[in-house]
Amino acid sequence: MGNLEGVLHPETSTATLQEWYTTYGPTYKFKGFYGIHDRLITYDPDAIKFVLGRGDLFEKPWILRKMLEPIMGQGLIVVSGPRHKLQRKILQPFFSGSSLRGMWEIVVEVSNELADVWDEDVGRCDPGGEKTNEWKQIDVVVGIDRATFDIIGLTGFDHSFRSIRGDTDELYTAFKSLMGTGGFGANRQILEAVIPFVGRIFPSSAAKVQRAIRRLGTELVQSRKAALIQIQISDGDALDDRRMGGKDLVSLMVRNSLSKTLSEDQRMTDEEIFAQISTFLFAGQDTVSVTLSFFLQHLAKNPSSQTKLREELDSLPNSPTQEEVEALPFLTACLNETLRLSPGLQSTYRVATKNCTIPLKRSVTVRGGELVRDVAVKRGMLVHVPTESINTLNEVWGEDSLEFRPERWIELPEATKSNPGLYSHMMTFLDGPRSCIGFRLALSELRALVLAIIPRFEFKEDASVTIGRFNQLTTRPFVSDHDDESIEYPTSALPLLVRRVDVSGSL
Repeated sequence: MGNLEGVLHPETSTATLQEWYTTYGPTYKFKGFYGIHDRLITYDPDAIKFVLGRGDLFEKPWILRKMLEPIMGQGLIVVSGPRHKLQRKILQPFFSGSSLRGMWEIVVEVSNELADVWDEDVGRCDPGGEKTNEWKQIDVVVGIDRATFDIIGLTGFDHSFRSIRGDTDELYTAFKSLMGTGGFGANRQILEAVIPFVGRIFPSSAAKVQRAIRRLGTELVQSRKAALIQIQISDGDALDDRRMGGKDLVSLMVRNSLSKTLSEDQRMTDEEIFAQISTFLFAGQDTVSVTLSFFLQHLAKNPSSQTKLREELDSLPNSPTQEEVEALPFLTACLNETLRLSPGLQSTYRVATKNCTIPLKRSVTVRGGELVRDVAVKRGMLVHVPTESINTLNEVWGEDSLEFRPERWIELPEATKSNPGLYSHMMTFLDGPRSCIGFRLALSELRALVLAIIPRFEFKEDASVTIGRFNQLTTRPFVSDHDDESIEYPTSALPLLVRRVDVSGSL
């Protein structure tokens, strides 16, 4: 595989890329699949901003888009060009500050429901009928996946999946089958991208999910259209008023699709609405789920940080507002440190659509010994942006860059201030016009879930299991001490030892 194996595997990529950075500097070429094609890798902030900011010169590789399309359709993550710009413009109001404040109570309610379920699991009676508070192993991924799925359903679609309490919903069951058992296999997706009829002859788990999403989407879209059409208004322009109809994402898109003041090419089609439902189910749910899972793992490994965070959360009044929770410095520091060390995306890629020159902040030495401040790339060259490695570079974050140390966020190193990134000098939510549109909602969900969980439970590692990481849409945890090496993707899991926090003060 050329140099790719050490770069792509989440267990080896950080060390490999740090070594290469030390040897070759911030911008260099390396061999891709089977050593055939060169790839450009860069940490240079000017280069990254240029590559991620110029959609006219750099786009997502076609193979990546073809792999994602069976899951997400022609939604925001897959589509490119003017249609991507339009979709983002239509969806942006859903993620505004005022819109997010209206979702807070929903997110808190689901978060508390997850805590109640874990409380029931941890506090089950012993055979003698007495309640116990012993350490109990819980696979936290299971509950977190269900809670984040429910949050996306309620906030995005005004639809209750009720997955926290069971697996009865058709879409959640199909989604669990796809994500939980490796149904989204890279080899299968690459094969279907190159030979499309394979998917028609041998339907994958992704096809089952898409059928379930289409059934749900059709029901949601038809109900929203019927409600809006029945609104008695004197002027059709009122359909463009965000106050008309529901406040969820589907209602927003349906209002756009029914608008009489917009031309047809400025309105979303039903197919695009179905694609956004898929996109936000997968991207929205999965990102928050894996981040919170790794957040709990980091706290389980760092009991002093866990205790400090619990004390800060305990200082809040009952039923705190969103603003009061956002103002907690150590909670923000712990979340930022998790987002830095455990980003959902290990890397991102762009391919040059034409010959061009990429500007550099730092000079590089080319063959012949010449120092240059730009690098020429040819059409078809793949640019590799190593998000996780950028977040953990020793030169920027210090020699303890791989350690979980939330205190670093109280006063960040000066070198971080030139880092690219949409949020807090990190690449976790990417940068540019294809950066994460829902990052504020993700942060809101994480804060609410932590608020519900940490004051009620203590977490520690289970020494009987070894946790590894694998890539499947996002980088996910799994139990790595299994013997079956033939599994392309293992089941995502993170067993931790959990017990109730004793409110008297002793654990």
